[in-house]
Amino acid sequence: MGILENKKVDNVRTIKLLGLPVYRVEKEKRHKTQMFLGGLIKADKSFSDGCVAKEITVLGIPVKRYIQTGNHIQYYLGDYKFFGVNLCEKFSKKHRKLFKKYDDIYILHANIGESVIFLRLAKAYFNKNGSKKPLIVGLQKYHRDLVKLILPDVDVVVMEKPKLSMYMEIGKYGGHSIRLMFPKWHYDEVEDALRAENAPVKHFVDQILNRMELDKSDLSNCDIKVADEVKNSLMKKISKINLNMDNFVIFCPEANTCEDLGEDFWRKLKNRYESMGYDVYFNVTKEADRYKDCKHSNLTVGEVYALSELSKKIIGLRSGLMDLLVYADKPMDVIYTKARERDSFNLLTSKEILTGFTMENYSNVREFDADVIENEELLEAVG
Repeated sequence: MGILENKKVDNVRTIKLLGLPVYRVEKEKRHKTQMFLGGLIKADKSFSDGCVAKEITVLGIPVKRYIQTGNHIQYYLGDYKFFGVNLCEKFSKKHRKLFKKYDDIYILHANIGESVIFLRLAKAYFNKNGSKKPLIVGLQKYHRDLVKLILPDVDVVVMEKPKLSMYMEIGKYGGHSIRLMFPKWHYDEVEDALRAENAPVKHFVDQILNRMELDKSDLSNCDIKVADEVKNSLMKKISKINLNMDNFVIFCPEANTCEDLGEDFWRKLKNRYESMGYDVYFNVTKEADRYKDCKHSNLTVGEVYALSELSKKIIGLRSGLMDLLVYADKPMDVIYTKARERDSFNLLTSKEILTGFTMENYSNVREFDADVIENEELLEAVG
C-alpha cells in the first residue's frame, strides 16, 4: 500500500493517506457530496430548477450554507441569515466602467457549436430585446475569434474568470440588462431530452431557439469574412511546417463530448490520404504530443477557419468546431462516437448524439456512426 492512495469507483472518488480516508467525493448529476477527514467536515451541494444550495457541516452540525435562486444568493451561519447578494448587481458594479456605454450585456457561456448558433441568431435576438448597443462578454479566448468572424460589428470582450454563477437568470441593473447565454441547466435539459424517448425537442439548435424564443427563420446567413491580419498570421505559422497549401486535407481528431477514435485510426487514415497525393494537417490542441511527428500548429479558431477555406476536405469527430468549419463549404466527413465518461452522467450513445447534433441539413456533410461501423469499414468510407 502506498502512502497516498487515490481510487475511483463509479461516481465516487476516495483519497487515503496511510490507509486512512482523508477525502471522499460523490458526484451525481444534480448533487455533489464532499467529505474531509473521514466525514469530520462535510459539504453538500445540490442543483435543481435554477436553484443551487450548498451546506457545510462540522461533526454533523450545520456551520455555513447558501442558497441561490435566480440571481440572488443568501448566506447563512447556522440558521442565521447574515448576507445576501444580487449577482447581476454585483457583476454590473464590478465592471461599471466597461459596461457604461452599452445597454445590454450578453455573457457567452457556450462551447463553439452553441456560440456559432447564438451569433447567427444574435441580430434577431438583439432586435427582440431592444438592444441598441449590445456587448458580448466571452468566457473563452475563442469567443473573440467567433464574434469577429460572424458578427464583426458587435463589440466583444473576454473574461475567462468572471466569478459569476452559471445558474443566474436575466437581470437588470444600472440601465442595462445582463443575460447569460446559456445557464448550466440549459445544457442539462439538452442531455435529458436526448435520453428521453418521447422528448418533443431533440436537436440542440431547436433547444437554443426555444430558449431564446426565436424561429429558424431568425438564423442569419453565416457570411464569414476572415480579416487580413488573421490570414497573414496563419501563413506565418503554416510556413514553418511546410504544409502543401495546394493539396491538403484537415483532420480534427479531438472533441470534448465524443469519445476518441484512437491514434491508430487517424494514422491509418493519414497514410491513405498521403498515398493519394494529399498532405494532411492535424488540428490538435489537447493531445498535440501524440501527433508531434505530424503537421500541426498552434492556431486560433479564426486561423483554423481560414485554413479550412484553403483545404480540399475536412474529416473530424463531431464537435462544436464542425458547426463553424461547415461554412468553409468544403466536403466534410463528420464521425459520431459515444460520449466520453463523466462523473455522475449516464453516457450518451452515438445514436443519441447523432440525433441531437446531426448536421444532415448541410449539403457538404456526410455523417458516420462509428459505433455501428467497424474501423476498417469507416476508413474505407472516409478515406
